[in-house]
Amino acid sequence: MAMVKLDSSIVDIEGKTGGTVFRYDNCGQHAQAFPRLIKKRTRKQDFVRSAFSDLSYVWKSYLTKHEQDTWYIFARNYSYPGKKGNIQTLPGRTMYLQYNLPPWWKGEPPLWIAPGFTPEPEHVAPYEAWWPKWVIAWLFRWEPPPF
Repeated sequence: MAMVKLDSSIVDIEGKTGGTVFRYDNCGQHAQAFPRLIKKRTRKQDFVRSAFSDLSYVWKSYLTKHEQDTWYIFARNYSYPGKKGNIQTLPGRTMYLQYNLPPWWKGEPPLWIAPGFTPEPEHVAPYEAWWPKWVIAWLFRWEPPPF
């Protein structure tokens, strides 16, 4: 389907391409790209997608508020200049995923707390007290990546 601009109106043409194809839309109603063939994802793409969804689930379900806050602070400290000279900062969740995806692909458990931070004082305990999180981290393992 393509969006074609005729005079002052916009017309949908199914199965055709032609006319003006709207790539950008300020109103958020007609953003279009050229029709593309639907092809099956490769094993590598499936692997990366499943790793991302697994780590997103760990972030949402198992990290405490303190652990999430450490990633937000860590991300704020590592801002970088954008294309127009403005300062860009990543959200804490994105920084968490960026740091933990490569070790996750190797089968290692993720970092719960951002580098340079310490756990909450009431949660400092011997290694045996942390085993549920490590078990959860290892439950989502899969075969080595195909690349």
